[in-house]
Amino acid sequence: MIIWAFYKDSYQLQSLIGEELKMKRYAPFFIIGFILFITLGDKVLPGELGKSSTQTRIALNNFAINLFPTIKRPKNPNARTEKELEQVEQKR
Repeated sequence: MIIWAFYKDSYQLQSLIGEELKMKRYAPFFIIGFILFITLGDKVLPGELGKSSTQTRIALNNFAINLFPTIKRPKNPNARTEKELEQVEQKR
């Protein structure tokens, strides 16, 4: 109903809805094109476009890697167990 306040003419409203449907129709093509640009752009596209494809891929890779924090693994995972065993042996 709020849309009617901005678009009093029904033709304007229909054209707005039509534009939204067109964008929904072409969205898969844009997504596929973007994926192809990232994966094959540096091999297929000349010059600066190929470089920008490579930079985009590197940026997305770094973003995906940085989503997960690095886990610091202990150097000796059995250190705590070994300390407990030593304490038990000393008590005997």
